[in-house]
Amino acid sequence: MQLSVVVCIVDGGAQLDRCLTALSTQRDAPPLDVIVPWDDGVPGVDAFKASYPQFRFPALGAVRTAQSPDSHGGLHELYDRRRTAGLHLAVGDLVGLLEDRSVPDSGWAAAAVALHAAHANGAIGGALADDRTTHLGHADFQCDFSRYQLPFESGPRPLISYVNVVYKRSALEQTRHVWRETFHDLKVHHALEALGDSLWLAAELVVRQQRGDGERLAVLLAERFAWGKRFAKHRMDGASPARRLRHALQSPLVPLVLWWRVLRNQRSAGALMRAGVGTPAMLLIFGAWGLGELAGALGDSW
Repeated sequence: MQLSVVVCIVDGGAQLDRCLTALSTQRDAPPLDVIVPWDDGVPGVDAFKASYPQFRFPALGAVRTAQSPDSHGGLHELYDRRRTAGLHLAVGDLVGLLEDRSVPDSGWAAAAVALHAAHANGAIGGALADDRTTHLGHADFQCDFSRYQLPFESGPRPLISYVNVVYKRSALEQTRHVWRETFHDLKVHHALEALGDSLWLAAELVVRQQRGDGERLAVLLAERFAWGKRFAKHRMDGASPARRLRHALQSPLVPLVLWWRVLRNQRSAGALMRAGVGTPAMLLIFGAWGLGELAGALGDSW
């Protein structure tokens, strides 16, 4: 059984090198088809091609985005297009998605094959371990990934993360109409569920979430606003004006609801204490997300 792995370049540089090194040294791995799509905005690709000749680095050229690639919204769109390009090139029986910030444990690929052999689910997501090194980094990790941190019991879940997920090819083919142009994980997963499939979250499928430069509060707040706006725009796609207004009116509650979910996800006294230390930063980050949701719910006037 072959496993294709699409690695989305987010940080590039040393962070991408860590991710690719981990993929090149997998233990008891199946045949791997690692695909690293890159476009004109990614520097230093020739060095990676030389260091990892067994991997594919398809060139996308100049990728057009609706928003400027210098904006956080435009960057997220660019990442989505890189993932989509990789999915179109994947040839494996299983297809995994990682970001370069997601450094897989040495048994990740073997675990992916074993999990898909054991479970009928079309999409199996995995755990994320916090390898950030600063208080702000830990807070940012919690905002994104607290629901996926170990320990937890494997089983069906309503959500899995696209920075650590492996699909059966048959599941992706069934949803190709959803991601043909641009991959959006929520739309793909909802399409799978509409077909009677379900999502599985596996504690055995582990990546270590890191981040290169960019753990600055101003950067994180700008990111969250853009991502919250993107999330709401996709969620409100085709929604009535009344539903949009209701979502907009609820947006001030979003930061507190999200922060409370983070606290609920802590499974030890030490983890809860660290989340408490990170609360001021988390509330700021979630506040930016909430403002983004408000903007997305109200439409393109923002």
